[in-house]
Amino acid sequence: MDFSSPKDKLLKLLTDYVEFPKYLPHQIKSVEIIEKTNDYIITEETLHFSTVISKTFKQQTKHYAYSNNVLKSQILSGPAKNSTIEIILDEKNSISHIIVNIDIKLEFKYKFLSPLIKKSYKTFLMSILYKMQSIANST
Repeated sequence: MDFSSPKDKLLKLLTDYVEFPKYLPHQIKSVEIIEKTNDYIITEETLHFSTVISKTFKQQTKHYAYSNNVLKSQILSGPAKNSTIEIILDEKNSISHIIVNIDIKLEFKYKFLSPLIKKSYKTFLMSILYKMQSIANST
């Protein structure tokens, strides 16, 4: 995806995890930082899916910043345990190019919902990124 927002502003918004509920308040109920070091941040998120079934659950996620251009998150608990999300940011000619790679792993009891959960994660991330772009452009 390409955005007109500066990469640095998007990066700052992408790593402000506790603010994520304001982007998708119906799906992301809360995000709390439970551990923070120089190398990573662990958050606990309360998420709500309302596709075929309505389900609220908690998950913990470990977020790494590998460089100014790459963010990686690994889900530590919850139905998508061991899933990874990698976000690569690049900027050329005042356009921020963002590549998102998601590797979803689901617990056995949620396998039948795999297509819906994958679509939900994609929708979550795209919605968050578009709202972040709007905020970055307005500041």
